[in-house]
Amino acid sequence: MSTKDQRLGNGSARRHIPSYYSVPLEELRGQIAFVAKDHVGCRFLQKKIEEGKMEEIEMIFNEVMKEGHDHLRELMVDQFGTEFIQKLVEGTNRDGWTKMLDLVMSDERKLKDMCTDQHGSRAMQKLLERVETREQQSSFMRVLKRITIPLSKTQPGYYVIQVCLKNFSLDCTKGVLELVLDNCLALAKDKFGCCLVQSSVHYAYTEAKERLLADITEHARVLSEDPYGNYVVQYIIGLKIPRVTADILGQLQGYFVNLSMNKHGSNVVEKTLKEAGEEHANTIINEMINSPEFLNVLQNPYGNYVAQSALAVSKGSVHNALVNLIRSNYPHLHSHLYGKRVLDKTRGGRHRA
Repeated sequence: MSTKDQRLGNGSARRHIPSYYSVPLEELRGQIAFVAKDHVGCRFLQKKIEEGKMEEIEMIFNEVMKEGHDHLRELMVDQFGTEFIQKLVEGTNRDGWTKMLDLVMSDERKLKDMCTDQHGSRAMQKLLERVETREQQSSFMRVLKRITIPLSKTQPGYYVIQVCLKNFSLDCTKGVLELVLDNCLALAKDKFGCCLVQSSVHYAYTEAKERLLADITEHARVLSEDPYGNYVVQYIIGLKIPRVTADILGQLQGYFVNLSMNKHGSNVVEKTLKEAGEEHANTIINEMINSPEFLNVLQNPYGNYVAQSALAVSKGSVHNALVNLIRSNYPHLHSHLYGKRVLDKTRGGRHRA
């Protein structure tokens, strides 16, 4: 075995070599991709990049981008290689990361696979953060639009889309935002798609934002009962846009009692009680008080939390009416697993002005 092989740690001698740091970088030519996948080698190469010697960075970059190989993509999805590539993106110039971006965009299927990989996503995000020109942003978004839906169904893929929405110009993200609009309901009911809908509302241009808000409002009741859609409704209520909040409550009015006893809908009702203001809270509480299902709400594993929130936020005559009605159901509540929790909240409390 040659001295070089021993230094590189090839074959059976690998475990006997303590470090790459004793190896001149030039001797690693042709081995950079291999070294970058090793946890020690990865740190060694990152240090070389941090030292900032342009001839060494150029040599490392050329090895990664060597024609006829797929080192860049392989390293981006490797647990150690991804850290190395992120450092290389930081250490190279505009021409360098432009070439990297062009390469990863050249194969749509591989780009999708890379963006949905936890390691590949992190490297991709770092690369996209360096994209500056409108032309580059537009080029990438044209490709991204075609794979947005499958990307949105995974956490790593969602993070890639979010970086674009956050950093790219509105003109360039318009196509993806329109795709979200066209698939709003389905995305809002998806585990990670619901996150994309919320980000789209946050970063969208005015017209797209209004359309998204209108679509979410229209389907507020269905979304409120959904395991993921309820988070979208809560997010919109949390924006505290008076007109939108009123429209959502208009969609939910008459259903607050049923929603209060739903695992997911109860979260929306609580959010509304706490953040939509006294007038809207009174509307919900009055609907509960006047419902023949009031006792069932108090005894429900989800509804009892809604009732406790109602007690916490209500004031004046509405609060007093709520307390009195709860106390009047003492025989049904005092020994009930959930009902007694609500009853306890009324004990020793003073009437509120």
